[in-house]
Amino acid sequence: MSAKAHGRDILPGEIAVANQSIPVSETLKVLGVIFDKNLQWKTQASSLVTRAQRMISGLKVIRSKLTQDQFMKIVTSQYFGALYYGIPVWYDALQKKDKLKMDTLHYKVLRVAVKDWSLMSKDV
Repeated sequence: MSAKAHGRDILPGEIAVANQSIPVSETLKVLGVIFDKNLQWKTQASSLVTRAQRMISGLKVIRSKLTQDQFMKIVTSQYFGALYYGIPVWYDALQKKDKLKMDTLHYKVLRVAVKDWSLMSKDV
């Protein structure tokens, strides 16, 4: 059961089903896209930024072992696939600073591809 405040539903902290308490979550992940209770996309963007930053570390390690073509195939399929998954749903609704983080990660991995290590120490 939910209460009303200023015309909006307020979810309880937990619900009971068959005498079991189940906490109400602030987010819901469906097919890899994180929805929050207000349909804001900051959690989705933050999750992808964190994942992409971890992937860049791994990509730096394997870069010297691969040709440019091999590396770009991995980046295109794995990195960009993960970073931009579900983007038509949520990207337009992001705040400008979150879009900038996403764009920065896009260019950061391309710097790894061409072995341009300048500016790589700056965190997103």
